[in-house]
Amino acid sequence: MGTSSLEEIVFKENYFKCNKVATSNCNRFAFVSEFEAMNDSLSRSQQSQFQNLLKDFNLKLTRPRQQLFEVLVDSERAMTPTEIYEVLEGQMGESVDKVSVYRNLSQFEELGLVHPLAEGTYKVCEHLNCRSHPHVILSCEDCGEAREISSHNSQWIKGFLNVPQGVGFLKKVELITFKGRCMDCEGGVNL
Repeated sequence: MGTSSLEEIVFKENYFKCNKVATSNCNRFAFVSEFEAMNDSLSRSQQSQFQNLLKDFNLKLTRPRQQLFEVLVDSERAMTPTEIYEVLEGQMGESVDKVSVYRNLSQFEELGLVHPLAEGTYKVCEHLNCRSHPHVILSCEDCGEAREISSHNSQWIKGFLNVPQGVGFLKKVELITFKGRCMDCEGGVNL
């Protein structure tokens, strides 16, 4: 690959042009560009937060991590590690290490990127790495949709979280999951 002419590097989903750039830099930019192409579903803000969070914890932005995060962002429902594994294997068209899926999910949980739900599923956090308030998930038992709602502005949630004085209990709330049926499964009834 020469460095003085305009070169086009072709990836599966995007094209990136390098003009008079050293080959090593061109490859580095192309690598970054490949991740940008995979992030059509991620907002620039989410992508930036994700990359910065990994960087803050000295974790590399790898293709498997990026794709796992993207699968979770794209899903409206919480997913099991096995479901994530199957989607990744279908997307990548190659064998995916199942242990890596579990390992990355565990790391994502530690970073505050995902919420582990009681039934062994994971849902991406709508407020990446936000530990300043409890997270509230509404989980439909019929279709599996899991939606995070803001807890810091909601009076009914604040009331729910109050533990009366004198009970002898200091609460530490990180995640609350409400199970029920979503509006679609209830036949469009505005709940």
